[in-house]
Amino acid sequence: MNCPINKIKGRWERRKNARPQELLAAALDLFVERGYAATRLDDVAARAGVSKGTLYLYFTNKEDLFKAVVREHLVRRTQQRFAEGNHHALVGACRQYSIIRADEINDG
Repeated sequence: MNCPINKIKGRWERRKNARPQELLAAALDLFVERGYAATRLDDVAARAGVSKGTLYLYFTNKEDLFKAVVREHLVRRTQQRFAEGNHHALVGACRQYSIIRADEINDG
């Protein structure tokens, strides 16, 4: 028997699993459009189609979100450079990632 509640629950679970990436994509768009200082978490949540409270389930503050955006972007670029065999760009991306990680470690 096909239960409508199971369909809703399944759709909700898929959406829940995609939410961090949706938030990162929305944040990246806004950081590029407005800059870090002018980007508000309310706007990131609205662009991602979630409440601000939902955003806080995944990220503790704007700095945490920004670091996740940078990390995600660097990982993707690093994988692309590796696949292309562009080792000079790969070294640069790894250096940038190391700086971000060092800042995170120093922050706590």
